[in-house]
Amino acid sequence: MTQHFAASWLQSLSGKLESLTQWSWTSNKQGSCATHRNLFREFFTATFQKTLALVDETKKTEFLKVVERNLYKFDELTQQFPLGCLCALLQHGKDSALTQEKVAAWVDFLLERLHSRGWERNTVSEVVEECMSPQFQKFLPLMEEALRGRLADGLGRHLEKLGAEMQSKVLEGLPPLSERAEHIMASCTKELNQWLESAPRFPSTPMVLADTLMRMEHPLLKFFTAVKDANKKESFLVAVALALQGLRTRFRWMCAAELDLESLGKELQRRFFTVEGQQGPVMEMWLSSRLKKYNIEVATRTANLMAHDPIRNEQLRRRLEQLFPGRSDTDSEAGWLHLDGPTRLADALLNWLTESSTPAGSFFCPQHTVARETLFGLLQRFGRHFETDPRLSRARLNPRPSPESTVPSLESQAQTPKMLPASPAVAGTVPGQIVLSAGPPKVPLLLKAPPAMGLLPVRPTPPPLLPIRPVLSQQGGEVDNLVDLLLNEALDGMSLEMRSKILKLGHGVYRFGTKEVTLHTQNGRLFVYRIGEVVRQVPFQTLLQEEGLLVTPKQKAVPALTPGASGVADASSVARIALQAKQISAGVTTTVRAAALPPAPFGSGRPADPPRTDPQALMSKRVEAATKAMDVSKQIVRRSVNFDDDKLLRKLLSKGLKRDEAWLASYEEYCTARGVSKRDQRHHDKDFVATFIEQNLANSISKDWAKKIIYAHDGDKKEKKDKKDKKEKDKDKRKKDKKRKASDSSSSNENLGSSNAASSGLPMDMPMAMSVYGHGMPMAMGGMMGHLGNMMPMHLPMLGDVGMPGVSAETEDHRTRKRAKPDRGEKDKEKTKKSDKVGKASKE
Repeated sequence: MTQHFAASWLQSLSGKLESLTQWSWTSNKQGSCATHRNLFREFFTATFQKTLALVDETKKTEFLKVVERNLYKFDELTQQFPLGCLCALLQHGKDSALTQEKVAAWVDFLLERLHSRGWERNTVSEVVEECMSPQFQKFLPLMEEALRGRLADGLGRHLEKLGAEMQSKVLEGLPPLSERAEHIMASCTKELNQWLESAPRFPSTPMVLADTLMRMEHPLLKFFTAVKDANKKESFLVAVALALQGLRTRFRWMCAAELDLESLGKELQRRFFTVEGQQGPVMEMWLSSRLKKYNIEVATRTANLMAHDPIRNEQLRRRLEQLFPGRSDTDSEAGWLHLDGPTRLADALLNWLTESSTPAGSFFCPQHTVARETLFGLLQRFGRHFETDPRLSRARLNPRPSPESTVPSLESQAQTPKMLPASPAVAGTVPGQIVLSAGPPKVPLLLKAPPAMGLLPVRPTPPPLLPIRPVLSQQGGEVDNLVDLLLNEALDGMSLEMRSKILKLGHGVYRFGTKEVTLHTQNGRLFVYRIGEVVRQVPFQTLLQEEGLLVTPKQKAVPALTPGASGVADASSVARIALQAKQISAGVTTTVRAAALPPAPFGSGRPADPPRTDPQALMSKRVEAATKAMDVSKQIVRRSVNFDDDKLLRKLLSKGLKRDEAWLASYEEYCTARGVSKRDQRHHDKDFVATFIEQNLANSISKDWAKKIIYAHDGDKKEKKDKKDKKEKDKDKRKKDKKRKASDSSSSNENLGSSNAASSGLPMDMPMAMSVYGHGMPMAMGGMMGHLGNMMPMHLPMLGDVGMPGVSAETEDHRTRKRAKPDRGEKDKEKTKKSDKVGKASKE
């Protein structure tokens, strides 16, 4: 393309701009705004920029002014601001104040749309699409840091209105969002680490912690997983977990001083450390596993570097010595540094490991995660340069280090190998202090190697970096968190031998004999989370019962005193001793079988008689049996309770909360684990109630209140059915009685009418051969009258007319007799006759 062709092309574009009509919604629907869209896309192509580069500055400026003069003809929502920024960029450059002003106006316009109509999902989608457009992406590198932060904050407030797929697309396509989230996360991590370093002393006050936790409510922190730096994300989560754990243990009093701390802590735990489903809150478990991993890695790397690089070993020792304050002969408390919690020794060790690790960046360990045992093992490797107090919680410099423990140069080592004399006792140490030894007692060499051989001195084997020590060897021993405190209380009264077998490995992790047990707390109670690799979730007392170590208060035997006796005597014991003495004097020997001793807990004892039993296998069998028993209990609960009956489930829950304290405590723990603040069961859904009952009813199914509800529910159903059947039978019986009474009353009325008709005085017609009297009549009367049908003439009247009283046929019969119902045909004939009579009467 030549300069002449470029000039003519710009002139044609100017003509098109001048001939454009103003954009409107109606014209856009009619399809007459296609020229607007074509010109807008063409201005942002690489061909257009090359064309402008071919023409001189005057023609370029004139064309851009034409574009600015016709900006009002384009769409004000999506086209005017990009074209204005493009004209300012082409005329004044990217560093110009005018260009920055145009870009800032565009961003402010988008944020204003979100602020005014952000509740509409379509508006949020339109703004996000415009930010993802190539025109907007062109000006992202030109934005200042503050402007990028405002844009990220504005979009972050409304980002949750979009779907998950669109959210990930926006976070990947708009770098300011992930950069802003990373910046907030790093600043919060730094503030939390600074607070942990000096808490509870000023300036690490409860108010400062509340302000830092409130900053974490920023909407972009919900999408912290979009940050690509995994180390920054892990450092952030560890700092948050350490701060929240501190609020639960040693800084619990701060929640009373600053009331918002408890609610903020619960919200952060729900957002960052809660897994949906049955796991629920996992902060304690996750933090414990992370701390264990970090300390093992620190110990391993430190041991390798100190063993293979003496120069770095000496460099670390000198760095650590500079951190200790000076000692004083008058003040015995001077010069100590604490090994617990955040300490400068741990920070110096981590910095040294970061510098010494190759390749660079291969080592990572968050701040304030190095345990006291790791630091103690490190100081122990330097021999007599350091000393600790009897509780192993503080350390300071040793004023008289052993000359043999210093690390000589490589050149001196190669020239004169050292003898290893026996290590004498260090004079001048304070009683009760422990001077760290570099290894086992040194034994002198029997043969001295000649100097010409150039042998290196024999180095003693260093001790392990993670010494495992019994933290519960005595009652009221070292307690640095709530788990230790509750464990000491649970083991109160146990023998010293048994307590010495319980060793602390880390925060909440202990070794009981040969098994590793993880403990945690819920509502001030101690629970076993895991034994080895088996998750148990049972109270700590259950573990003691399984191992036969449940501590019960000893009952003192009160001997019975006999009257007049000055001492206490056991008659049975005296008799037994006398009998044994008599048998021995007579030469009779009796073999007494030794009583079987109870097995030692945690697999620590050794059985006397073969075959030997593996304690780990025995414990696994116990765990398996307990698991099967729990499954059987759940099956029994499933068979006993209809979990589809919501009314029954809620009745069980409410009755148990009123009558069973253990049920109430389990319900509170269940609600706390689920992060539910409302304890009223009426506000919970059916699945919430059913899950709780399935988990806890097995422990209460044998109690009276549960039996009454479960078995009475089935009895109520049967009783209701029986009542319903009885009610239906009574109803049928009443209907039948009513019908029978109605039929009896109708028949009595009809008989009454017939008797009235018979007493009207009409003679009764009788058949000729029918006798008035029956066959039981006396013979005299029969002989006198004979059979009326044969003796009486046809014209004679009946006996009533002859003059015999009481024998007349016209005598009234007061007995009710049921009249035979006429047939249907007779009724029809009577109706026909009546109708004929009525018709004749009407004719007459």
